[in-house]
Amino acid sequence: MRTHASALSMVFSRSFANRRHFPSQAKVLSTTHRRRRTSNRSAVSERFTIWMTQQPIHGRRTKLHHAPGHNLSREAPKLGHVFAEVVKRVPKGIICLISALQFHEITLQLPHSVWIAVGSKDRKPAIEYPPIRVVRFGEKALMMGVKTHKIDSVPVRIFGPAKTIVDCFRCRGTVGLNVALEALRMGWRSHKAKPDDIVKYAQALRIWSVVRPYLESVVADEG
Repeated sequence: MRTHASALSMVFSRSFANRRHFPSQAKVLSTTHRRRRTSNRSAVSERFTIWMTQQPIHGRRTKLHHAPGHNLSREAPKLGHVFAEVVKRVPKGIICLISALQFHEITLQLPHSVWIAVGSKDRKPAIEYPPIRVVRFGEKALMMGVKTHKIDSVPVRIFGPAKTIVDCFRCRGTVGLNVALEALRMGWRSHKAKPDDIVKYAQALRIWSVVRPYLESVVADEG
């Protein structure tokens, strides 16, 4: 992990060795919470447009044997099967945010719906099952960090760990800052999200100023 810290020092304006103080999670949280209370929706969402819809789970349509209102399973085979079912119904959709975190096992969250990203001009998905939450990403955010996984013979596109963590910070007003922080720490500890990749995506999507203090704090605490 120390090699990651060394790589990060080349990006940060000051090396970790010269820093006298690392922001504690509590202090960083309080700053962001104040920002969230005083920011409007468009300010928080930065350079992406967010739009969500959640279709109800109807008892008669539980083809995957999920009872109404229950969380989608975290078990890899079942979770992958649900993702494949969603992609068959929404071919342009990319598994994102909390559902992508689930797939990469860097979250403890159990969402009730499958989170998918679509383009800003794509047609509104209309499916009854599985339940979905749709986020509209700009073209640049939609193209970066996507990997294709073959599940049930279906090519399922899922954002990688580092890109998903950055997206969670971009969408922190929707998924919750605590979810983004949890993913950042779990991604760091599991080595599934490389710091250099987080920096790259955060800078490219102009969210680095938000991500930076949290990443520095994680490196200081966990490094």
